[in-house]
Amino acid sequence: MLRVKLSVAVTVGLLVTLMPFSAWADSATPVPIAGLANVRSITADGYVLLGNATVQKIDQSGNVAVVPGARGVAKIVDETATYGLRTDGTVLAWGTGEFGALGNGQTHDSAKAVRVKGLTRITQIAAYGSTAYALRRDGTVWAWGYGAQGQLGTGKRKNSNVPVRVKGLSKVTAVYASGGAYGEEVTAYAVRSDGRVFAWGRGSDGQVGVASRKDQLIPVIIRGFTNVKFITGGWGATFALKNDGSVWAWGHSNGALGDGTITDRTRPHRVPGVTDAIAVDGGLNTGYALLANGEIWAWGWNAAGQLGDGTNIDRPTPARVGGLPAMATLDVGPYEVSAIASDGTAWFWGDSGPDFTGFLPSSTTAISLGLSSAVTALAGPWALAIDGTVWRWQAASST
Repeated sequence: MLRVKLSVAVTVGLLVTLMPFSAWADSATPVPIAGLANVRSITADGYVLLGNATVQKIDQSGNVAVVPGARGVAKIVDETATYGLRTDGTVLAWGTGEFGALGNGQTHDSAKAVRVKGLTRITQIAAYGSTAYALRRDGTVWAWGYGAQGQLGTGKRKNSNVPVRVKGLSKVTAVYASGGAYGEEVTAYAVRSDGRVFAWGRGSDGQVGVASRKDQLIPVIIRGFTNVKFITGGWGATFALKNDGSVWAWGHSNGALGDGTITDRTRPHRVPGVTDAIAVDGGLNTGYALLANGEIWAWGWNAAGQLGDGTNIDRPTPARVGGLPAMATLDVGPYEVSAIASDGTAWFWGDSGPDFTGFLPSSTTAISLGLSSAVTALAGPWALAIDGTVWRWQAASST
């Protein structure tokens, strides 16, 4: 999921060494962020969760500052606003407050972490743009922020600056948020304990999945669609991974649905040629699947070389990304992909900006990042080392 999907770092217990790759020693080099240690996770926007459950922010100059009030945090979800799920099941928010995105009863921005009102016993947070969702331990879903397309699930096209209960949902085990290129075009999905999937919110591209292009103001069931393990989005397209390893897609196409056409679909369909998948992700009009054997398959738009096939030619059907060892993770941005292999090497292809701030070379084929020893996560321009330090790519001096 794209603008968003890079907001969460993929963390794995792999060893990769922070050493500059000689092929681009003149253009980029990884450097450590001074003063940071014991980091547990990092987002592409530079928020770091420390081992003491506090949060700090790295700016583009490499300066580090504490996020006031962000204590007891177990997980970070970074969107237009940033959310911290606390160990006690409550939720904090900070950053942009427009449309009520902070959930504290206000619409003002806040540099300090504030308590999202009324939320307790929360097990999961999902967000896209200025809309956020919280799953309670009792299986209910709560939403706040922007709601003009019905994405709050209350039956109204109305924003809310405090959490409201999404109508008609119970026994939910996971909630997901997907969106379009303009940030606030949000569609939400909930998977119930019986495997059924419900959707609501923006539907103009068919992304609700119920054979309609209408916005859905309350959750509706996607009939005949069960056994779902994970759902993500790709700026108008939606992708789902089922427990049997199959990948399904619907919504806006432009080749992203993998069916050989550029035709939108208002119902989920199986992506042909992809089996035994363990992860799925989407970029801008592109789809990707990581298979159990370590292969990555890609399809859709290719103007930036993000399909990794050595061309800029769009391809509306899946094909394997060549030149890779067996891969263990997959993280997709609008125009780029970064991934970590089972052998500990880190890889990249596509357009290097803006998420990598242009300091990695754009490439239409997969290239090794040349990192070794102790990296456990990649998120935008950041690398998290196993010793809890954070590194970033920056332009090398021109001397």
